Amino acid sequence: MAVNVKIDVNGNRYSGDKVNVRAGDKVTLSAVTAAAGAAAIDGTWKHEKEALKPAKDEAGEEQAGKVEITIGRNTAGKHIFTSKANTADKAEATLELVGEPDDEGRSSFWKGTGAVFGVLGMFTVLVGVTLFVPPDRFHVARSIVVGILTIAAMLVLADVAGRVTAGKSGLPALVKGADQRASTSKIQYLLWTLLLGFVLALVAAYAGLTDGSTFQCGESTTNFCIPGEEATWTPYLILLGVPAATAAVAKGIVSTKVSNGVLQKTEAQQPSLADVATNDAGNADLVDIQYLVFNLIAFVYVGAYFATNQTLPRVPDLLLGLTSAAAATYVLNKSLLNNKPTITSVTPSAIKPGDVLTVKGENLLVKDSDGKTPQTLSAKVAGIAATAKVFEEPSGSGHLTIQVPEGIATSTQTTPTVTVVTTANIETDGYPISLVPITVLGWSQTATQTRAPAAGADNAKLTVTGLPKKLELDEADWKTVRVIIGGMDSPGELTDDNEVTFDVPDGLVKGETEVKVAFQGRTSAVAKVPIA
Repeated sequence: MAVNVKIDVNGNRYSGDKVNVRAGDKVTLSAVTAAAGAAAIDGTWKHEKEALKPAKDEAGEEQAGKVEITIGRNTAGKHIFTSKANTADKAEATLELVGEPDDEGRSSFWKGTGAVFGVLGMFTVLVGVTLFVPPDRFHVARSIVVGILTIAAMLVLADVAGRVTAGKSGLPALVKGADQRASTSKIQYLLWTLLLGFVLALVAAYAGLTDGSTFQCGESTTNFCIPGEEATWTPYLILLGVPAATAAVAKGIVSTKVSNGVLQKTEAQQPSLADVATNDAGNADLVDIQYLVFNLIAFVYVGAYFATNQTLPRVPDLLLGLTSAAAATYVLNKSLLNNKPTITSVTPSAIKPGDVLTVKGENLLVKDSDGKTPQTLSAKVAGIAATAKVFEEPSGSGHLTIQVPEGIATSTQTTPTVTVVTTANIETDGYPISLVPITVLGWSQTATQTRAPAAGADNAKLTVTGLPKKLELDEADWKTVRVIIGGMDSPGELTDDNEVTFDVPDGLVKGETEVKVAFQGRTSAVAKVPIA
């Protein structure tokens, strides 16, 4: 009996046997049989580090084969949970914590981000003190410190707020997308926010703390001030607003496509700086690179000009146009993304229990959060749960194989189909198939054709099509065949040669007699065989 595992995180059902979780998540693991209608597995879930308690229903009764775990803040890393129905059948689930439970479990991205901001802060102080050359260096240094503290306060507030709200990841969330990858659009929005926020805080501090200085440039104030001409500062509204709008629109497009099953996205283990210039598959993305490069050029130009002249420059129309055009291209590219999983062929198209199907299609093999192609996927054959094994080719293409479950005989689907659920938890449209009917061809060739088996004969053999072979089933299954002959029911057994053996019951009338074969809820058409 095959055993599957179902994983429920905070009320959301996930397919497969692996899922990423965060501190505070409530996880329910369920061990179930693959066969429809089979009894629940009375399995006990085990974990190598902690004792597990069975899940309880609303009435407080323990549920067989289920366990509920609350992910703690000190459980970073991979955790494997196992449940056994017996010595042979086992279900296994892997939960991997991807949040930030404590100092030891912080992701390398967070450590890298903190280091980057620390280096940038010290660099800004050094540049401000050594390159700025007004008469009162003390006022300049003091204003720079105010600017740095303003940005630092904003970042600390964002980090603390994120961490105390449902155990979220804090500061890294400013640049992470829903798929846990670094977002190209969010990073550029953040960079412009930090630069302009720093400049405005520095100028405001200088104007407020230095006699004779004003926030807006004038005849007596030409540095450490903001130009008053609208033509100078208006482009900054565009430089700040376009990345913000781009991030919001891109998120909306991607979320809609994912919810509609048009786009598949899997969660990364953690963000990486390489994400800003690559797609989900890790390949360089020209659209992302273009958007990033043009904004970085404009960013460096504005920052360098302010460091040299202590005021904001008028942004050239060319730079403004390039950054806006790159943002529009970025959004357009998101709107064109489509990797919907599709089944293109199923062989054989007429199936019976025990058959092995070869399934081919497009976008079926989506890499998981580890960047690897999974070995198995969830599938359904005629609405009955099954497991698809993955065979990946060196070229990146591949196919799936699915063993047809015995339970398809009881399927309620009017038109049987095959579906596959990818790693991104998106189910394909159903690919139509048909069930091979059970057909009785007559007495086996091994029997004497001139004299049919007499009533009471042992091990009579019928030649039958549409049934699986004995070697493809467990003993308990291949003994469930029944032969209805002359209105009498006789237990049968499958052989490996498309035959059913049974004992001919006593009391049959000699001559031509009606016979049917039943298996797993399916019954053949009536055939006629002679009885001696």
